[in-house]
Amino acid sequence: MQIVGDELHALGRVKDFIPYAVKIKSSGAQAVLTGNWGNDLTLLIKAAKEVGYEGKFYTFYGNALGVPAALGDAGVGKVIAVADWFPNAAGASSEAFYQSFRQRFPKPQDDYVHMRMQLMIEALAQSVEKAGATGFSRGCCPDGAFSRGCFRSSGRDARRRSPVPAAAAGGGDGQAGRARCEV
Repeated sequence: MQIVGDELHALGRVKDFIPYAVKIKSSGAQAVLTGNWGNDLTLLIKAAKEVGYEGKFYTFYGNALGVPAALGDAGVGKVIAVADWFPNAAGASSEAFYQSFRQRFPKPQDDYVHMRMQLMIEALAQSVEKAGATGFSRGCCPDGAFSRGCFRSSGRDARRRSPVPAAAAGGGDGQAGRARCEV
């Protein structure tokens, strides 16, 4: 792997991402890792399509509420969402978690599950339980249906695996915020 570029832009201020897309395409990059979200992400992906960039975009925000619809065809097969969990993840634990969420939040406009919030609270609860106090427990490895990670012994951060499905045409089951993703 070779890093062929490192570009920053003013958050929320750029209205024309064509110059950035041209730089990406001319760099020969096969993939772009981006922290862009919201309108910046949408404009970047659409600009990349406009200039004919054929690579992929890896982002934590490609599955955010409304993003798949905003990207439209420009994101299909190009945007790879890296997230803690996806509503269509296979398995009984996944289905039970999602159905529990839907019971608490039945309105389609509320159909935006932040699994990382769930995981943070689970990790906190398990750390408190392990430590027997509310202080931070270094080396705690939360274990649950969706969390298989560990806090580093330095106590500064955590590590865990995240699935990386790609957006596909067609969408989910018609509920807002759900896109069909193929792993």
